[in-house]
Amino acid sequence: MPDIRFGTHIKWYFTALFRAHMLDATNDALDLWDIDKVKNNFDDIRSSINRNENDMGVMPPKSLWGQIWDSRTRDRFIRDFDAWKTNGHLP
Repeated sequence: MPDIRFGTHIKWYFTALFRAHMLDATNDALDLWDIDKVKNNFDDIRSSINRNENDMGVMPPKSLWGQIWDSRTRDRFIRDFDAWKTNGHLP
C-alpha cells in the first residue's frame, strides 16, 4: 500500500457537509479539514466510525439528508485512516 496522505487519501472522505456539521456540533473545535485537528482527535474519530449508523455520535451522521457511507466506503475509510496513522500522519 502506498504512503497514505491526509490531503490525497483522507480529506476527501470529509465532504463540505460533514465538515460543516462537525464545526457546528463541536463549536468549531473539530475542523475535519485541519490535519492537526484530525490527528489530535484520531481515536475519537476512529471510534465514531465503528458505531452502528443509528447510534448517536456516529460519523458520518445519518441525519445529514441521507449522506452516510455505505459499508464499503466505511471499511475503506477505516483501512486508509489506520494506515495514515501507522505511516506517521503524513500531510
